[in-house]
Amino acid sequence: MKRFRKQLQRYEHEARLNKRLFYAFNIPTIILAASVPVLVSMELNFVAIIFSLLVAIATGITSLCNFKEMWQKHRLMAEFFKRELALYNTRTEKYENTKDPEEIFIETLESRMSEHHSNWREMMKKRK
Repeated sequence: MKRFRKQLQRYEHEARLNKRLFYAFNIPTIILAASVPVLVSMELNFVAIIFSLLVAIATGITSLCNFKEMWQKHRLMAEFFKRELALYNTRTEKYENTKDPEEIFIETLESRMSEHHSNWREMMKKRK
């Protein structure tokens, strides 16, 4: 049980981190990109070039790291863990009339974690 609580904390931490990174890269990118035409119209071409370069770099990093996708995947896993833990603790649904609810709980979470990690490995292969 301790292992699953730790795993839940990890998923929540990773979700928060990727959410912050997603916004940290995308909000400035939007602002900088919107500023470029204004800078060009004011004939501040050098600044417009620097802003365009920063937009390209931030967009590339965001695309490479998939912050939004990682945030959503980790959030989904955290919410799944919370739901299963609540069902297990209250002995409802599949944990209600069973001889060994802990075994079902462990099998359910292990199966979901295995699926999550397999999907992650596939995503990493696609990046190469």
